[in-house]
Amino acid sequence: MRLGKSGAMAGPFVVALGAGWWGARRGSLWRDEEVTWEVAQRSLGEIARLADSVDAVHTAYYALMHLLFLADPDPGELTLRLPCVLATAVTAALIGAIGTSPLPADSRRTRPPAPRTGLWAGLVYALTPFVTRYAQEGRSYALVACLVALATLLLARGRWAGYAFALGAACVLHLFAVLVVPAHLTALLLRGAGRAVLLRWAAGAAAAVTATVPLALLCRGQSAQIGWLTRPDARDAGALVQAFAGPAPAVLAVTLLLAAVALTRPRDPLTALAAPLALLPPALLLAVSQLHPLYFDRYVLYSLAGLPLLAAAGLDRLLPAELPFAALVGTALAALGLFAQLGVHERLRTPASRADDLAAVARSARHLIGRGDAVLYLPDHSRRVALAYPRRFAAAVDAGLDRTGAASGTLYGTETGRAELARRLAGQRRVWAVRTGPATRRGYTPVTAAERAKTALLREEYADTARYRVGAAVLQLYVRKPDRRPDRRPRPQPDRTPGREAGRTPDPDPDRRPVPKSARAPVSRG
Repeated sequence: MRLGKSGAMAGPFVVALGAGWWGARRGSLWRDEEVTWEVAQRSLGEIARLADSVDAVHTAYYALMHLLFLADPDPGELTLRLPCVLATAVTAALIGAIGTSPLPADSRRTRPPAPRTGLWAGLVYALTPFVTRYAQEGRSYALVACLVALATLLLARGRWAGYAFALGAACVLHLFAVLVVPAHLTALLLRGAGRAVLLRWAAGAAAAVTATVPLALLCRGQSAQIGWLTRPDARDAGALVQAFAGPAPAVLAVTLLLAAVALTRPRDPLTALAAPLALLPPALLLAVSQLHPLYFDRYVLYSLAGLPLLAAAGLDRLLPAELPFAALVGTALAALGLFAQLGVHERLRTPASRADDLAAVARSARHLIGRGDAVLYLPDHSRRVALAYPRRFAAAVDAGLDRTGAASGTLYGTETGRAELARRLAGQRRVWAVRTGPATRRGYTPVTAAERAKTALLREEYADTARYRVGAAVLQLYVRKPDRRPDRRPRPQPDRTPGREAGRTPDPDPDRRPVPKSARAPVSRG
């Protein structure tokens, strides 16, 4: 049976869709997804207000997710992740199409890529663990990768208006997509594109980049948001190669070997397109980050598409075109790659694969925190667990919250001052501190004025009674010291939906589940 271009697209689409759907309901959100979840439930006006202070780079994505949430009366984890699952499947199909679409170039007669090349590239992309991770994450990176792949395909076919639109949309979803522009120019130059082609490309690229200027200016004032990034080194570059090619040593070696075969002919239509895409955006971001740290591997997820295309081009060179069932050879290699990395895929579909497990923390809080107990969050952004699972904290009093995130134009809300906090805690016998990050360590030094106020009041008025470790978080119980009698003023009413007055919660794990071990056994007692 002869493989056509439609088959080269359909096969990767189906495989990527299955891989993305497999385990998409992990049972928990993690910190970045919580932001998407909560912000998408705000109004468009509130999202725009947030962009004035923080996270402007993701404003377009939040607006899209807001519209999706409006269409679903009861959104859950799948609603949050479905756009990325679908985007990844479309990306795999687009890579299949790119694998059969040579660049517009000069008149040199070069054998164009066969449909089997596109099929192999799309399958490898669909089954790469780094790809499937972001296929199941409620953030913008899979959508950016899809738009960059579409722009690359339109570049190869000389559809300049569509190219400008796709590239501009990718850059609006995430500014670092602009790094693909020099990659596309290099691809055209490698193929000896004529002046007319270069001028049309320049017009399309200029239109796309110009559309992002207002967003770039807004984001420039929010550079402190990525102030935690550090200067990348050789280990980061090596980790990126491993993420792109595959973590299993055998898969890594075969992928890089096949890519090296393709690179022996840099002006080959597919190699000329794929090599700059795979190499230039990461290299540019790594280089710029030596002066001003901006590098994070997910920012260049879209570049990964170039490596499967290179590997497929290399395999196409090694296998004679007339070889019977040649398409099955590459398909079998992709399947072997899946089995070699099956353990990695399985782990990525568990909450343990992310930096935190907010559902586990919320579940423990549900069983530990009594009705009317006060809760303080250290640092302030630890409130994210209550924003993700407000029902689990419905019985508690958020004593430190001044204004919600939606009302204040912030991600996690604003904190009250020390005097007001002392007044709110005056009638509280039990206070829980939800600690994450550096605040989980003994000897933690508060950073903000609000954190210093919370820490001081807890130290002066309360005794540290118990600490419960739940993954990367700590739930710490404080009981008022005997010589610090509470007054009898009425307690403030519980803030039943922190950060969102009518927020919804995915609650992927029912309240009937037993308390986890970490919630039953404290790690230490004061």
